Amino acid sequence: MNKFLSVLVLGSALALSACGGDSDSSGSDNNTPAKPTTPTAPATPTKPTSATCISTGTSPATVNVTVPNNGSCTYSASVVNSGAKVTYSCSNGTLNSGGVTSGGGININNYQFRCAK
Repeated sequence: MNKFLSVLVLGSALALSACGGDSDSSGSDNNTPAKPTTPTAPATPTKPTSATCISTGTSPATVNVTVPNNGSCTYSASVVNSGAKVTYSCSNGTLNSGGVTSGGGININNYQFRCAK
């Protein structure tokens, strides 16, 4: 009976030792927080380049300067703003330049600025 009891105790010990807890050490640690992403700065908008106004004629005769309708352009003339480039814009047939607005155009020393039709 001693042998039987010894085998029973030994068998029970083997069976119970196999029922231990889960100690899998080969798994990965998923508790690491994700690295924050660095936000990218928005692209700096570029200023649109202004086209040069279309002109016909030469000074001292009348020079006709055409500004695109619903657009803008630059023009320089020695008799207008000391020859510096000036921006002209048209919106629905109304010409604007440096705060001067005109529905029919602007005439300066034989230079006629008009919106294109």
